[in-house]
Amino acid sequence: MPRHFPRTCISLLICLALPSLCSAQLGAIIANKNKSTQTANNGNTSTAPVQHIQADEATIERVMDMPSVRDAVQRDWDAIRTSDLEMAYTINQTANWGMADDNPGNIDSDRQRLYSNPIVQEYINALGQRLVPKDSPNLYSFRVLYDPIPKTVTLSTGSIYVSTGLLSMIDNESQLAYILGHEIAHVERQQVYMRIRDQYVDQQLAKEKAQKQKLVNDVATTALGALGGDLIGGSKFAAAIGGFMGGTIGMTASHYFIHPRIEPTVWDTHEEDDADQMSAEFMLNAGYDPREIPKLYNTIGEFAAKDSRVSLGIIGNSEHVEERIADIQNLLEGDVHDGIQKRLKGPGFLADGLDFAGVLSSIRRDNGALAMQYDLFAVAKKNLEDAVAQRPNDAAAHFYLAKLGRRTARTPDEKQQAIDHLTTAIRLDMERGAIPELHWEYAVSLMEQDNPANKDMILNELKSYLVLYERDWGGLPRNLSVVYDYFSQNGDSSWYLSPEWYTATQLVNLGGRTATSAAAVIHSALGQSSASPTPAASARIKLAVAKKQ
Repeated sequence: MPRHFPRTCISLLICLALPSLCSAQLGAIIANKNKSTQTANNGNTSTAPVQHIQADEATIERVMDMPSVRDAVQRDWDAIRTSDLEMAYTINQTANWGMADDNPGNIDSDRQRLYSNPIVQEYINALGQRLVPKDSPNLYSFRVLYDPIPKTVTLSTGSIYVSTGLLSMIDNESQLAYILGHEIAHVERQQVYMRIRDQYVDQQLAKEKAQKQKLVNDVATTALGALGGDLIGGSKFAAAIGGFMGGTIGMTASHYFIHPRIEPTVWDTHEEDDADQMSAEFMLNAGYDPREIPKLYNTIGEFAAKDSRVSLGIIGNSEHVEERIADIQNLLEGDVHDGIQKRLKGPGFLADGLDFAGVLSSIRRDNGALAMQYDLFAVAKKNLEDAVAQRPNDAAAHFYLAKLGRRTARTPDEKQQAIDHLTTAIRLDMERGAIPELHWEYAVSLMEQDNPANKDMILNELKSYLVLYERDWGGLPRNLSVVYDYFSQNGDSSWYLSPEWYTATQLVNLGGRTATSAAAVIHSALGQSSASPTPAASARIKLAVAKKQ
């Protein structure tokens, strides 16, 4: 038998097998290239949801039994829990910061603070607790963030934070129950932990696949090099072909697995779908109506259409809204349909609690005021108009709506509406005098009329602003130099709050609290017989506005 016969037979067998092997490798190259191109065309991969490798439970259990994988998962999970503990502590320290305008000395504009309204906080927490499954091993706390962007923050600690921006968009308790139930589901399903686990399982399975592929690649490369040497006499051409094919095949395997998976920064679609289904079940169990969910997303979509910045909190993103509406619609027609029908034929769904309207009007008023500070004018306008409609005797809501109107009005009618809200706020606040800025805003609006007949009223409003501010804050406002300048412009260059005034009025100021009524303080400061500087009649202001135009 010739000396080269065995090697020739092996080479012939490899020749028969090599075309299919190379075809498979080239197919992988093309598929990988197409996948990369598609990813690039779809945008930033750092925010794209990860599509996890499908693996059965036995495979996942086998991988998780590996000490290196198990330890890595635990390490990352512990790091997230530690970070969540620190975040919860930081947020919880803001409980007594108050509202944005509560303390004129506080220049901290950080909006990641708790909403300073204990009644609202307790109401949201109580409703959330009613949704938690009875057999849940987790303890929860539901809190409200003072933030105009619709958002939720769910921590592994069991703390669920919902922004005033999102709560201001709900219309009923069922929609609130959906929001809280959805976040509960993320915790109950352990989705953060599962995401970490799946990431490491994916990496390990990819590594094992790469190792197997590398073995095939090495055999093919060696065989091809040997084949070329035997059949073509070991020429440089044959060596080049062998080296090129082997290098290409090896490069394909390594390139495909060299890039690590990037953990998504938002919930994946299947995680959101799962949370939606659980939330709908929580709602039915507690007596809330899942049919209200699509209405909530439609409202969010309407806000986002007016101001795209609403989508900055992910929840308002148009793609997310459309995706959620479609998923919820499938749920309503499928998994929860029978439960809804059973409720309709039986006890029905819960009506809003007696406290709901008051809670919602407070949230909308305060979120509207904050949204105005962030120039989210469309959100502020809708919130404040709704707040005034729900509670017409709310002086603060009228005041903020007046400020917004004065800032954004274009037509004489819009300007007049702002003045009307301002005078209404002064009338509603006359007894308490809790909003000194009302008088400042009114004085400025009178000065804008450029009417000499308004001078005495302007001076009275400026004095009312200063004395009420001093009564409540134990000091004078930061814009004092501007206030005194306006005094001078209106013919009074001598008036100021002298030490004798404090003694004469017998003001007792204890940390912003005083027994002196607004009417008495203003009466003493003005030296008038009237109890308080009643604003001019609406007709007179209307005439001034018309003349200004």
